[in-house]
Amino acid sequence: MQGQLFTQDFLTRGVRETPSWQAFPDVEYANFESDLHSIYKGLSTESTINEAQTEALVINKVLGVLGWGDDFLPQVNLSGKRREDVPDCLLFADTEHKDLALLETKDDRRYRHGLAILEAKRWLRPLDRGDASEPTDPDAPSSQMLRYLSRADVVSDRAVKWGMLTNGNVWRLYWQDARSRSEEFFEVDVAAALGVSGIERELDDAAPGAPGHIAPAHALRLFFMFFQRGAFLPQDWDNTGRTFHAYALNEARLYEEKVSQDLGARVFSDIFAQLADALARGDLHAVTTETGFGQFKRQ
Repeated sequence: MQGQLFTQDFLTRGVRETPSWQAFPDVEYANFESDLHSIYKGLSTESTINEAQTEALVINKVLGVLGWGDDFLPQVNLSGKRREDVPDCLLFADTEHKDLALLETKDDRRYRHGLAILEAKRWLRPLDRGDASEPTDPDAPSSQMLRYLSRADVVSDRAVKWGMLTNGNVWRLYWQDARSRSEEFFEVDVAAALGVSGIERELDDAAPGAPGHIAPAHALRLFFMFFQRGAFLPQDWDNTGRTFHAYALNEARLYEEKVSQDLGARVFSDIFAQLADALARGDLHAVTTETGFGQFKRQ
């Protein structure tokens, strides 16, 4: 699982303590996983579907099971009369915001009513390098997303801060205000978690059962938690009205601090004590030698 937006400790353990995770029923998760299996059925590394087909057959359907419905607009231009920056989708909080966007006469003004952007690529296209076989879209998709987010942040008056980038199998979440946007994203390899034929499972580097291991079911729960529409909206259980993302970012930081404090306390109470004891034992068994002559001899 790539990306550094959230710490590995938080994604494997801390997230389980969040109200959203605990309120996600097993039955609802089972239905979500079943829907994903239906969408990805028949796909493999041998599938050759272009970008438009990937959107229609995979991405738009996944948006549906993530609760976005049809509350998005395709190809909303970010760059005025030019067509240099045109994300594939502008996503909305609800139908009302989408309707307000449609009342705008200029494309870039529609972003003021948006919630996030989505950029789609063809099935299995690499996200971090350019592709010369795509003459109209040769740039690295990740660089393209960062450019789109910067522009969307401006034209939306800072309403749009989040972007999804996907090639159907891998889904990434980018945050405009991250310290290092190129590294601090959150990624789930959905196809790998679903066991799509030919796709190696690289959800984590740890062996099953080891600390840090992320099982397929856990990865898919993370996908739902962070990519569903509700995650982008204020949470009714949070007394400050934060979105799930804002809450998770803060909790991840606090969880990391707690882990560091616990480790520091263990080092001081256990390891330091053992080291001091070992040094004391070594001193008791130290070999002594005499130095000096006559009355000036010392050990």
